[in-house]
Amino acid sequence: MAVNLKLYENAYDAPEDYLTTLADYDETMTHYYDTRKKNQRSDSFTNQVLNNISNNRELRSQYFRVVQEQGFDLRLED
Repeated sequence: MAVNLKLYENAYDAPEDYLTTLADYDETMTHYYDTRKKNQRSDSFTNQVLNNISNNRELRSQYFRVVQEQGFDLRLED
């Protein structure tokens, strides 16, 4: 994954489209999953993240709690 997607200074510079921004990394990870010897599968990084968050309500709640504790306003309440 590109460093600019993991390292920020004083502010987060969110990309306009995460899927497009992560496309190269997805391709790298898909190739890795396809060619490794153990646990071989056809998958991508973004698919794993989406499935993990979509299928685990408790984990998603923990993410929201941590982000709010870090001072981010998620605008979840009026």
